[in-house]
Amino acid sequence: MSKLRIYGKIRNLPQRARDKVHEWYRQNLTYSKIQKRLKAEFGVSIAKASLSRYYTAHSDELMFPANPEQRALPNEKALAVHVYLHGSEK
Repeated sequence: MSKLRIYGKIRNLPQRARDKVHEWYRQNLTYSKIQKRLKAEFGVSIAKASLSRYYTAHSDELMFPANPEQRALPNEKALAVHVYLHGSEK
């Protein structure tokens, strides 16, 4: 039996559930809190390390989504990632 990708459990959630997880990241919840909410709301158990890898792989999409209304309030971590990836604050 093959293993899911590191963060396949999140990636394989229905879109509405994935949007909820993305919202939790934008709210700057800790990995522990996201882990607990995933288990409580969707029955998904996932390691904190996997949550960290998912964030790292999708940080630009999570913090700067195409829909401006879903964007997180600017914070130092998100801004630093965006500047690193895109070279500007906009």
